[in-house]
Amino acid sequence: MKACQIFKIKQKIKIVTMYNTDTGSYKLDKPIFTLSIDEDREVLKNAITQSLAASKQIKFVPSDNSALLKDLKEKSFLSFYKTSTSCMVFVNDTQVTIEPQVFSKEIRALETNEEQMVRLFNFTEEELLNHVLKVL
Repeated sequence: MKACQIFKIKQKIKIVTMYNTDTGSYKLDKPIFTLSIDEDREVLKNAITQSLAASKQIKFVPSDNSALLKDLKEKSFLSFYKTSTSCMVFVNDTQVTIEPQVFSKEIRALETNEEQMVRLFNFTEEELLNHVLKVL
């Protein structure tokens, strides 16, 4: 399954590629796209498409997230999660699932807002972008 996570923070959108590991968890990594919230729709669609195209299954290797934070230009995941809205996008053949994420103070991490999840079948890139922007 192809996946990416999209964050909206201040006037920026950050699209981060997700890699499905052999342990069943997902790992965030490059390519990362940082765009203006006012960016042209074609540029946003292309960045999401490129991120999903790069997503693949990998072997899990423990790693230090400091390089990812540097690439994101963020100081910590905790502050990043607290100050952003986000969603995860999962694509499996002709189906896309968009899972809005909310910061949970109890677990100090992001969790899925299942009530706002969206599933699309035989979707276009335009439909995908419309739904992503709606949840952000």
